Amino acid sequence: MHLADDPKVDAISAGINLRRTGPKRILSRLDVQILTGIGQSSAIKLMKSTHHCFRIANQYFVMEEDLIAYFRTLAEEANE
Repeated sequence: MHLADDPKVDAISAGINLRRTGPKRILSRLDVQILTGIGQSSAIKLMKSTHHCFRIANQYFVMEEDLIAYFRTLAEEANE
């Protein structure tokens, strides 16, 4: 099944802002998939590579700011 065919996708992408801890957002594996357009295992690898990924009830999560910081680090390394 394609990700766009999953009925959960619309609900999660619409509710992506609902998981907040104060001003910070927590992204699930599916949120990362939607935001980046990558598959499930790649999303988990990406989250783990930030070194700030955490797991609750067998689901992976990462803080949005940590993911963005990781992307910035990759961009800086690519520009060097």
